[in-house]
Amino acid sequence: MSGLERAEVFHELSRVLRDHADELAEVMTREGGKPFVENRDEVTWVAACFDYYGEIARDSVGYLPAPIEPQQLALVVKEPVGVVACIVPWNFPLLLAAWKVAPALAAGNSVLLKPSEETPLATRRMIELMDNLPDGVLQGVYGAGSVGDALVRHPGVDMVAFTGSQATGRKVAHVAADRLIRANLELGGKDPFIICDDVDIEIEADRVVDATGVWTARPDAPLGGGARVLPSKGAHLVVRRDRIPSRTGLTIRVPGKIVFLVPWPGHWLIGTTDAAYDGPVDRPAATADDVDELLDAVNRTLDVDLARSDVLGTYAGLRPLAVSGSSGSTVKASREHRVTTEPNGLVRVTGGKYTTYRVMAQDAIDAALGRDEARRRPSATAELALVGALPRPELDALASRLVVTDGLDGAVAARLVARHGSEAREVVALGKERGLLKRLAPDVEHLEAEVAWAARNELALSLEDILARRTRLAQERPDRAASMAPRAAEILGGELGWSGERRSAEVTAFLAAARREFDVPAATERVVATAPAAEPA
Repeated sequence: MSGLERAEVFHELSRVLRDHADELAEVMTREGGKPFVENRDEVTWVAACFDYYGEIARDSVGYLPAPIEPQQLALVVKEPVGVVACIVPWNFPLLLAAWKVAPALAAGNSVLLKPSEETPLATRRMIELMDNLPDGVLQGVYGAGSVGDALVRHPGVDMVAFTGSQATGRKVAHVAADRLIRANLELGGKDPFIICDDVDIEIEADRVVDATGVWTARPDAPLGGGARVLPSKGAHLVVRRDRIPSRTGLTIRVPGKIVFLVPWPGHWLIGTTDAAYDGPVDRPAATADDVDELLDAVNRTLDVDLARSDVLGTYAGLRPLAVSGSSGSTVKASREHRVTTEPNGLVRVTGGKYTTYRVMAQDAIDAALGRDEARRRPSATAELALVGALPRPELDALASRLVVTDGLDGAVAARLVARHGSEAREVVALGKERGLLKRLAPDVEHLEAEVAWAARNELALSLEDILARRTRLAQERPDRAASMAPRAAEILGGELGWSGERRSAEVTAFLAAARREFDVPAATERVVATAPAAEPA
């Protein structure tokens, strides 16, 4: 296609975008939340961008610069780079895309455009409207960060244009440098935005989904206590794997409930989930009676003589059972989830459990969309892989490569891949960059790099996020991970800008919470009534 032909195509694209400005602005408002008028302006800026680069495309051949010597002929020839991967964030999804796509196409390149996973719909619609482009010249690629990572690494990509965070930009630059391809980076993280405590914020929406679990029925719930939820408590013990000689999980029936023995890396989880609960829903903990009951159930069934000293830690949680009344039996209550829509558009989802979260999410969003819109936009969750997911053989091969090429211990590499999947290689790369490839403690398989990774890529903001929610070391270690908390605070604080005083305070607060929630409570003293001795005749 000649430069003149490209110019005509670009001006036609601009006209089409202006004709569909209202449609695109509505999609952007629905998925991104910015006001309609701002989004409509953005579409007109996008159209102007294509007009601008349409004129630049007319001069696509090259030019003759002035020669240095009279007998010289200098010629500059413009050649396309090839395939350009453009990765853009959510805040200006179409304009930031146009700033990358328009010049790349004007120069004769092909473009793979990946929008943010939070705002893909407007981008998809814009690409659909650009049907006057040659087939395959502009294609959308959709998904989470792992999709962008695959694009940057793909051997068919000749250049990367990225707008986003400094942390991700570093990774893009690192990969581009390794592959010796061009990279254009526009990195954020330098513009502060402060919201004062006294600001009056009102948020309006056609639909709101209330998925607040056991907090739904509280009288002070932000969206009102309209849902009927019965909290069901589950208490669990963490025991070393070698204390129970079994290679499979077990279930033990006790009156009114079932006790589960679930294999856990290096440990057993022993617990039940059907105890009625009427206490505070914030931070529940296992009681002494919970521990006694679980130990008794195991010892009555298995010849293992499990003692309190074998329990490394405990934890408890609450399941929000959906019920028809305000009270009832946790054993008889349904485990199915329930989705209801109130006249004001509030959608509530109650019941269910973690293992059915995708079905719950699909049903809740379908209800929020409405029957017709849900049919038009069917859920993709059944086909959407988790971040880092790979087929089992590829995961095993990745763990082996980390041992051979990066010198990781086999057990460390296997656990790292089991936790992070394909992103394990990025965790290792970060560890090399920061000098954090050491273990958090000599006898654990977690790397220091995982602390920095969690802060940069998983929104970790506290030691509890690291040691309790991601590594589970607070539950598995009898000292509640006290021996490694200062080092974890040092790494996390370095990422989040904590002072020395703040790091010490975080360690103190974390250990207090961990001991309260995960310690093994002391045995309850029981008073045994005995009959009085018979008086002598």
